[in-house]
Amino acid sequence: MSKLFAALVVTLLGGTALLYIEYCWFDTENCPVHAASLTDSTSQPLIKTATLTDTRASLDCPKTRGVNEQLVEDCEPRASLRFKINYLYRHQGQGDFYPFGEGSVLHSGDSLKLFFKPTEEAYVYIFMVDSHGNIGRLFPTADFRGASQANRNPVQKNREYFVPAPHKSFRLDHNTGEESLYFIATRKPDAVLEQQYHKLSVAQQTQAIETLTIIQEQLIVEFKKNEKQRLIDPELITDSASTEQPTSFEEAGQRFSILPSYLNNLCEGCVYRVTFKHF
Repeated sequence: MSKLFAALVVTLLGGTALLYIEYCWFDTENCPVHAASLTDSTSQPLIKTATLTDTRASLDCPKTRGVNEQLVEDCEPRASLRFKINYLYRHQGQGDFYPFGEGSVLHSGDSLKLFFKPTEEAYVYIFMVDSHGNIGRLFPTADFRGASQANRNPVQKNREYFVPAPHKSFRLDHNTGEESLYFIATRKPDAVLEQQYHKLSVAQQTQAIETLTIIQEQLIVEFKKNEKQRLIDPELITDSASTEQPTSFEEAGQRFSILPSYLNNLCEGCVYRVTFKHF
């Protein structure tokens, strides 16, 4: 587990995608993610739907002595967070938006957009790690030019959020390979993610290499101190009886509709990863 956290920290510290996204949102060739202008579409994508709730016990639950001197859990199971969520792409900026997930194949020039709608107030963090290990924080994104000013924490119950914005999308560049999206949701601010990422951003802007090294060491120590399973792949399950109404948005003067899906096993504090192949 410590190796998994160390690997995630290395990718977080190794890249500068956050600055690329912020300072070259619209047109530079060196950006790992670009905004895209999308054209018209005439059909709706097929989106899986489900309504599920997970009540697993908290991994931080205190333990006490039980029967036959065995340690047992000493607290009630903690209800999971529930989100409507969609990972969407549009091939070469043409046609409609379609869902993508773990193992999907996308191509340079494809447009990406994320949509989610929480069922309660929460704190959401979304990161994208490109094929070169560069990382950008996609949510919150209120400080990025062109991003929705609504994309800030805490997210509000039953409010719709589009990443980067209802009227914009990211576009994959020409750096091919495996890329990952990380989705984290908590009921309270994640102090480690917020503080360390802020320090990392400052260090990147000032090119303070020694500070970057210190932050890396601090993050590794913090993750090792809190050994727990935080990496679970998301699962979308079809609910054929769903009466969910489509969500509409407009981009580049064109209107689109999606049928929101539900993310299964969204335990609080877990890291949900979608890794896709970029050709």
